[in-house]
Amino acid sequence: MTKTEIKNRLRNLEHLKGFEVNYKSPGDSSGSSIKITDTRFNKSIRIPFDYYYNSAWEIAADYLITKNKINITGFCWNEHKGTYTLLTDDFTTQLT
Repeated sequence: MTKTEIKNRLRNLEHLKGFEVNYKSPGDSSGSSIKITDTRFNKSIRIPFDYYYNSAWEIAADYLITKNKINITGFCWNEHKGTYTLLTDDFTTQLT
């Protein structure tokens, strides 16, 4: 692939916003929870662990879709940090 082809391909990449998802183990006074951090607005929330799902990213995606009406378009896994990042093309909606 030539540099021109690479440059053209890079210009066509979709720009997405991320929500970092972390599992938080239970403490003395609270149960397991999920921390969702909006990487654009640097705002985070904690939600209770929902045992209907098998993973933190599914719980976070359900919350973002149902409570915030955010369209999730993809996700990725960070093996070094042990976190998922949910991706969206919605740059305006903030966490509530």
